[in-house]
Amino acid sequence: ELADLHLDALEGDRSASGDKAPRFRLFRTTAGNLCRICPDLAADQAAELAALAAAEPVVESFEGTPPTIDAYRAILARSAPITREYRGPAFIFPAELPDAPRAVVVSVEDRSSLPQHFDWAIQEWDDIQPVTVAIEDGVAVSICHTPAATDLAAEAGVFTAEVARGRGYAVDFVALWARAVREAGRLPMYGTTWENSASRSVARKLELTIYGEDFHLL
Repeated sequence: ELADLHLDALEGDRSASGDKAPRFRLFRTTAGNLCRICPDLAADQAAELAALAAAEPVVESFEGTPPTIDAYRAILARSAPITREYRGPAFIFPAELPDAPRAVVVSVEDRSSLPQHFDWAIQEWDDIQPVTVAIEDGVAVSICHTPAATDLAAEAGVFTAEVARGRGYAVDFVALWARAVREAGRLPMYGTTWENSASRSVARKLELTIYGEDFHLL
C-alpha cells in the first residue's frame, strides 16, 4: 500500500520540475515489487519489462543493484537512448516529529523571503504546497516543498542555497513540512538517491524508516 501511494504521488501532475514520466519504474519492497511502465512504450517492450519485473527477487536490503538492471536498460535502449537513471531509498516519517524552531511555513503573504534563492517557488506556488523554509536575515536559504502529491500522499523536495549548506537547517524545515502535510490529511514521504549523503543524513537524523527503493529509467 505504501509503495502504491508513493508511486501515485510521483506520477501525479503536481511537479515543479516539469520532467517527463519515466519510461520504466521498479519499486522494490521487502513485501514484493511493483513496476509501472509508460503507456507510450511499444507493446513488445512493455511485455518484456513486465515479465522481468515479475521475476525480480524480493530482497531484504535495497542497496544492492537490481540483478536485471542491464536487461531493463537494453530493452528500453532499443527504442531510444536512456537519458536519466535514478535509484534511491524511499522513507516514511515516524509518528512523533521533532520541534522545528528554525523553520517556518511560508504563506502567500510571506513569499518576499523567496526570490533571492528560490524564485521558481513563486512561479510554481499553487502546485508545491506546503512550503517550509529556514530564513537568515529575512532571506529563505533552505526550502522544503511538495513537487509530487496526490490527495493521499506527498513527497518532499529539499534544496539549500550554497551559502547556507552544512548548517543543519534541513532537519527543521523537513520536519515542519511533514507536520503540515499531515495536517492537510496526507501521508508525508521522503526519497533520495543512494549517492546523496546529505539527504540520507537528514533521513537518519529524523529517524525516518526506509520501506523500499525507487528505481526508474527515462
